[in-house]
Amino acid sequence: MPLQTAPCILYYLHKVRKAERLSPSALDELQNTKLRAMVKFAYENVPYYHKLFNSVNLSPEDIRTKEDLVKIPITSRKTIQELPISERFAKGGNISKCMRCRTSGSSGIPLDVFLSKKEMSYRIAMQTRAYGLNLTHKKVNMLDREPLPTEGSPATIFKILKQCLNQLGLWRRYYFSLLEEPCELVSKLLEVRPDVIETQPSTLRLISKFLRENNIKGISPKSIFTRAELLSREDREQIESVFNTKLTDLYGTTEFGIVAWECEKHQGYHINSDIVVVEAIRDDQQVYGQEGQVICTDLTNYTMPFIRYALGDIVVLSKEKCSCGRNFPIIELVEGRTNDFVTLASGKILSPLLLLLCLEKIDGISQYRLVQEKLDTFNVQIIERQNFTEATKEKIRKKLKEILGGNAQINIDMVRELPRDKSGKVHPVVSKVPVNL
Repeated sequence: MPLQTAPCILYYLHKVRKAERLSPSALDELQNTKLRAMVKFAYENVPYYHKLFNSVNLSPEDIRTKEDLVKIPITSRKTIQELPISERFAKGGNISKCMRCRTSGSSGIPLDVFLSKKEMSYRIAMQTRAYGLNLTHKKVNMLDREPLPTEGSPATIFKILKQCLNQLGLWRRYYFSLLEEPCELVSKLLEVRPDVIETQPSTLRLISKFLRENNIKGISPKSIFTRAELLSREDREQIESVFNTKLTDLYGTTEFGIVAWECEKHQGYHINSDIVVVEAIRDDQQVYGQEGQVICTDLTNYTMPFIRYALGDIVVLSKEKCSCGRNFPIIELVEGRTNDFVTLASGKILSPLLLLLCLEKIDGISQYRLVQEKLDTFNVQIIERQNFTEATKEKIRKKLKEILGGNAQINIDMVRELPRDKSGKVHPVVSKVPVNL
């Protein structure tokens, strides 16, 4: 926890806890108040939204409640990605002092998202709704990289603070790389014996498969959190049976943080409606009780606002309340975040996230899609950006062969558009090879 953000986090923790006690009507009023402020700010300070509103003869005063949002055109990730930073970054902001997060590319379109330190503090405080506040738990995060200290926080100070907290038995965090084999991850988990594990369902599915096949015991976390991918019923049952622990799924994105989360009742996903507006859109209308395209509006990120932003997922919103007593609205179902596992000729099974992380780090790619045609044959479809060169192609082949093996045949096709499924979403990793999980 960076030193500069600690006071902000404490303040936002107070706000987060206060909002949890609000009635449904008070929550709606809080959300609408924040919405009006965000719309007004974005119109006056973000060139893209100023032009967007003017293009449909709309003014901020026309948006009074979340029901009025349908008047605003929907914005896609691709649209935001193609804008110059000056068009999507708020006037008066200092980008050099902001925190930059890059999306995982699970839609095939990587995107940089900027937040101020205060805005990031709000997100950290908001996470306590799902994770709780127990600072004594040992937690393992399986990620592509360990988070870096906030810019402006000397690494030495951050390291010393972390060591002091660890000696007190607090804030014990361990970061394992997703690039490691399941056997290596299991070995590390046995050494740490964490209280909490957080990663993607595909990673836990591979680990649980290894544990089951090798009859390995001794990893019994008190809590397991999954995110970033669709959690199927089969995945949940397998993971919970192997670890003998109830699993909590989170619906979050880099653009918005944790949008919604499961409570102990597992009756749906509670929407953090005090920081985000979630719409399910079908035939240009907001719908409940039926599938709709999920559209989100951020209520806290004034550095790089997202208004009526399409995530590319399909959700079902409910007007029912959870029996836990919380008044946050509920997402009944999240669909469309699943990816395909890849099976290699050696029999090794790869999580699609490894391939996404590999391509995400390569500059010059606007959008991508990888299709496994055969065990050793892969087609990569690329929509290029301005700085794409022949050297970029070679880098793609080199990086993919590091994961897929030196004998893998990598075919690269430059395209203008990628094929979509019936929901309209691009699946960035598709395998035509059967997988046995």
